[in-house]
Amino acid sequence: MFTDGPVTPLHVETLIDVLRRLGNRKMTRDAIYAILQPKGITTSQDQSKNTVRAAIELNLILEKDGAELELTEAAKGRRSVRECVLDAIDQSVLASTEVEYYFALFYSYMLGLNKDTLKGTRDDWVKAFNRDVFGNMKQTNPFNAEKWSGLHRWLVYAGLGWNDPSDEFQCNPYERVKRRLPEIFNGDKKLDDDTFMDRLAIACPELDGGEIFKQANRSASDRRQCTLGLSHALTELHLDSQIKLHCSPDSGGWSLQLASPPNDGKTLRSDRMDFVEIRKGAK
Repeated sequence: MFTDGPVTPLHVETLIDVLRRLGNRKMTRDAIYAILQPKGITTSQDQSKNTVRAAIELNLILEKDGAELELTEAAKGRRSVRECVLDAIDQSVLASTEVEYYFALFYSYMLGLNKDTLKGTRDDWVKAFNRDVFGNMKQTNPFNAEKWSGLHRWLVYAGLGWNDPSDEFQCNPYERVKRRLPEIFNGDKKLDDDTFMDRLAIACPELDGGEIFKQANRSASDRRQCTLGLSHALTELHLDSQIKLHCSPDSGGWSLQLASPPNDGKTLRSDRMDFVEIRKGAK
């Protein structure tokens, strides 16, 4: 679980960039450690070791024959390093709990709270999460303050929200949803609200209605109401011309009420969705 260590997204990006620049040259762990964290600066090299471990867990590099490190196909190509890392997070961390058990689960828990400001100390969050999600049942590798700190290094980078001026995290999966729009629409141009939400739950299981979301929010009611964070994300995607929300005044569809979306006098004329359309050129 890479967030247990002090690994940042920049560390992983730097490692991938170094290996790309080396081309076909293979490097051992020790050689990579020496490049990223020379022993003349530090003798522990723990940061570099954790970075290599994180990249392996994200399936961005592999260790061939137990000796040399090389990029996987997921980290090659013309995409930017950042795009490769984000796609690895989407596929290996947010779509499943196998690589990083608490990442998506903890985010789903925060999202389900529907709070404007998510305040509290690390110990407060640990206690509330373990109580509400697991009923304080003993876990083999329990969520703790160290894991809380590790996750927060990655939440903003993964496009799941932002930190306000008081450094409190605000759930808003704008970038996460934007990245998955092609998968959600899958060639279709326009989806009714139920189909859109069903596909969103499959593409992003940590968001509303997804399997990870339901695991983290067992008492959540099925009122066809989007969470505050998702409501903001969908409204902003509409305002940024990535999607077009069709919300008629008499709609009975999924509600965006928690975000108080503005009436644009065109298609966004209420806070309930009838249809969602992907805009031409959305990216």
